[in-house]
Amino acid sequence: MFVQQQNLSFLNLPATRLRRLFSSTVDEQVALPDYPAQMASVYLIGLASNNGIQVLLAFYLRDSRRSVFFVPPGGDVAFDQAEAVLQEGLEFAESMGFILADADIHQYNPEQLDSFWRGLPICRRYVTPEPHPVAKPETPCVAAKATIEPPAEVRKEPSTEVRKEAPAEVRKEAPAEVRKEAPAEMAKEVRIPPVVDLKERRKRCRESLGRFLASL
Repeated sequence: MFVQQQNLSFLNLPATRLRRLFSSTVDEQVALPDYPAQMASVYLIGLASNNGIQVLLAFYLRDSRRSVFFVPPGGDVAFDQAEAVLQEGLEFAESMGFILADADIHQYNPEQLDSFWRGLPICRRYVTPEPHPVAKPETPCVAAKATIEPPAEVRKEPSTEVRKEAPAEVRKEAPAEVRKEAPAEMAKEVRIPPVVDLKERRKRCRESLGRFLASL
């Protein structure tokens, strides 16, 4: 039986303490206390300690990016009991659906083992990511209608040619007509006496003519 180790979040230990290591071949979904159900990988570790062997069962939660550790209730175990406790850890992980395989760490040289050990997610400190600023929705870009401007009219400057004035026409004065004065006789109005006066005049003329002839 294993119990959760609340005060342990990652392993900051040298690879030289590593004695046995098993890791899951595929991820499985688990539901651990204080975390939502999610996919996880599992590691069974045997570390050398002053009192014997420290056995740890570590789950790495993919979505939460956290490591959760379980240990035997009695803590470190003696060397002669280590294999039995490791077998108990394998059965505990398999009961949750995991299949674990031996990492065969004895095949690595010290440099390779150190690089492999430090690359495991259970050996990295979890850093709370800073919240990303919420991006403001962009204003939809409306394609502006292309407006074809009419070509600018070329402003014609007034021609600098010498403006030729039309020659001034010689104003011909009409020859002064000789104003002929009508004769004085024509100027006078000819008055035609009425018919009664003519008869009277004729009568007086005959009388005068008769007296003239009588005097001869």
